[in-house]
Amino acid sequence: MGEVLHSWKVQRLIPLFRDVAELGINIPQIMRRTITVLNPFRINPDLHEDADLSGPIIFCVLFGVCQLLAGKLHFGVILGWTTLASLFLYMVFNLLAGKNGSLDLYRCVSLVGYCLIPMVLFSALSIFVPGRCRKNFLSHFLLLNYASLHRDART
Repeated sequence: MGEVLHSWKVQRLIPLFRDVAELGINIPQIMRRTITVLNPFRINPDLHEDADLSGPIIFCVLFGVCQLLAGKLHFGVILGWTTLASLFLYMVFNLLAGKNGSLDLYRCVSLVGYCLIPMVLFSALSIFVPGRCRKNFLSHFLLLNYASLHRDART
């Protein structure tokens, strides 16, 4: 009985995965980019050559859901700051590059969206750890050091 139920579920999920591929959502590519962002010691600069917005949208929604579970409704703030950060990143990079700059806004939004991953982890961890305790302080300290180490390894 269990095998029949399992095969029925798999047969129902296969068209769903085909529909995701038709929408242009490349789940293995999102996983590779996520692992690249989470591993500061192995840098793959060619991975972000073809930008996508499906991964950043997933991480923005996850960040908003984690904030919502913590009792804070910040969807507009998350999207607003992500938009402003993307616009400023686009403006600064293109001003620095001059006429040779080829960084488009789509790629900037993708990069800023994938940079939300440490904040999503931080927010998810804050749901389960009480507000003012040593464990929470230690986890915040470790995640902030990880994010700064990750930033230093990228530059």
